[in-house]
Amino acid sequence: MAFGMGDGEIEITLGPTTFTPRETINGRIKIRLPSPLDAREIRVEFYGEVERGSKVERVFRSTQKLGGERTYKDGEVFSFSLSIPEQATPLVAQGTFGAVRDLFSPKPRNWFVHATIDIPMAPDINSRISVYMRH
Repeated sequence: MAFGMGDGEIEITLGPTTFTPRETINGRIKIRLPSPLDAREIRVEFYGEVERGSKVERVFRSTQKLGGERTYKDGEVFSFSLSIPEQATPLVAQGTFGAVRDLFSPKPRNWFVHATIDIPMAPDINSRISVYMRH
């Protein structure tokens, strides 16, 4: 479970939190709002983060739109299924050759499920939780 910031919160619930490439992440989000909220959309995504110099890049993204432009209410629940791409392999120590190869094609160290409520003309409500990748 994780909570966002701003005028509301998003609770993310997953069954297992450890996955392998080509598996499906099934879960749900529940929104907590002090009052009804007009938003462009609610979406959830899976991704890995790779450090490239001083920047962090999101890779292996899988996204699902859970709701479109409308007024959202406190307590609404949305189920989701995200496919993990076959290329989303975990970071593994592979000796000198692996270390050199990873300079050109780095592997993510951190993996997340991230939910967003896209609010026009205001900060979005976000929440993310860590998931783990295995072979």
